Amino acid sequence: MATNNTNAKTEKPLLLFLYYNNFCNKDDKIVIKEAIQHNNIKILSVSMILERCIEHVNLNITHTSENGFDFSDDSDAKFGTVTYYTYRDPKCTVWCDGKFGGIRLVVYEPETSIFYFFCVPRDKYKKTIDVEFNFNGTPKRLSLKNKKINKIWLHEVYSFEEMANFKF
Repeated sequence: MATNNTNAKTEKPLLLFLYYNNFCNKDDKIVIKEAIQHNNIKILSVSMILERCIEHVNLNITHTSENGFDFSDDSDAKFGTVTYYTYRDPKCTVWCDGKFGGIRLVVYEPETSIFYFFCVPRDKYKKTIDVEFNFNGTPKRLSLKNKKINKIWLHEVYSFEEMANFKF
């Protein structure tokens, strides 16, 4: 799916991150550079570029883009941005309904301009994955209400390379 105007400002940081960290193949770098230079990100399929960048980093999987999974190991790639609400905690929600395997998730937090990476096994999610944050943009690793660890943070990995090369 191509990027719409609303998503363009949240997806541009991901494209720049992938481009400047050399996670892209040569062809994708050209496409990203031209789209950014001409301020035309909305023509890109950012999710497809993310998937190809993961394949570029992990030489042990193949990008298949089948119904229900993106890679030959049955895993899927997802990108989401933290949304801020007036009366509840900010969070990033990604839909995973119909997925067969693990999820390689990239979350962008716009208040701090930080990317977070997750590898979530299939038995650890249902229809959605919610990644919660505090209003100051920091991860909400612990629920203050019931003093429990927000379990999604147990699946955080610390780099794009670690996420791309994770074995489910």
